[in-house]
Amino acid sequence: MKDKIIIFGANGFVGSAIAESMNSKNDLKCIIRNKNSCSFISNLGIKTTICNSLDYEETLSVIDESSIVINCINGDYDTLVNSTTNIANACVNKKAKKLIHISSTDVYGNLKGIINENSKMVGDRGDYSKAKIHSEKFLNSLKDKLQIIILRPGIIYGKGSTLWTNRIIERKLNGFNLPYKAEITQCNLTYINDLVNSIISACEYEDNNITCNIISDDQITWKEYYNFYDIGTYHNKIKFKNNFNLRFIVLLQAPIRFIAKPILKYLRFLVNIMYQKNKYSNTLLKSTQSGLKANPDINELSLLITQAKYSNLNSKKELNMKYTAFDAGLKETEIWIRQSNLVQALFQL
Repeated sequence: MKDKIIIFGANGFVGSAIAESMNSKNDLKCIIRNKNSCSFISNLGIKTTICNSLDYEETLSVIDESSIVINCINGDYDTLVNSTTNIANACVNKKAKKLIHISSTDVYGNLKGIINENSKMVGDRGDYSKAKIHSEKFLNSLKDKLQIIILRPGIIYGKGSTLWTNRIIERKLNGFNLPYKAEITQCNLTYINDLVNSIISACEYEDNNITCNIISDDQITWKEYYNFYDIGTYHNKIKFKNNFNLRFIVLLQAPIRFIAKPILKYLRFLVNIMYQKNKYSNTLLKSTQSGLKANPDINELSLLITQAKYSNLNSKKELNMKYTAFDAGLKETEIWIRQSNLVQALFQL
């Protein structure tokens, strides 16, 4: 008998990868927030259900008894925390079989050294890390009412990764600046297929509640990771800057990023008009955009210089994880990059 699997955030990078992998062997219900948000799975022939997870009653209505619920929702602080709260409460109310929650190694913030699942959670890497911590704390309060499995991936790369595959190519095209420390600091990778496999194993896990870091065995520095993306036009575009000088640039750009977010969220149509109609505005916008892409923001800078290595021993013990070698993961990623003509598409932005 097929398991009933409910995926919240099925339209996203992780959610769509799960749906694609599990569709043929399970009874899937893929939850999306609105009819315009299913671009990732629209070509997979997978049926979707619309539900606003910020509304508890809507969330309650789509969860079935004895189902396995997977929470892959992404977004801002309020979306992450409130969606997790509603999904978890609805799972308890409807007597779901278990909840698998995708968290992040960002819960460890800027801790140093070897980090395992019992290490302190520190929300010093922006709202995202704080949201993940607060979500986990709420879930821990329900562990006597519901089986909860928390998975903490690191830097998720591979086919379809907007943040850690597409964005790296785009930034190299703009001469992205890495701090000198990136020559020695680890980027703690998670291949998307490995994360999907950990979720499949978590669906089958019958013991109690667990928390696992999902991290590749390979220890790759940020410099090595960026330099692996040497395909075509963006070869050798990367630049290294003194940590102090780069931090100064990042702090100067912080007000621009702060102002740009609400403008792009609420007034994008005006930006598009300026971009298309006025050559001076077009030049200014392109220059500003290129400058922002060439440098990390303050939270990413702290990530690039964090001296930590996350242990994956618990995932190997509890979920029998076997991780993909980085070279193999990158080879598959490169095939997808070439087939999708991604470099040329990003070069034109």
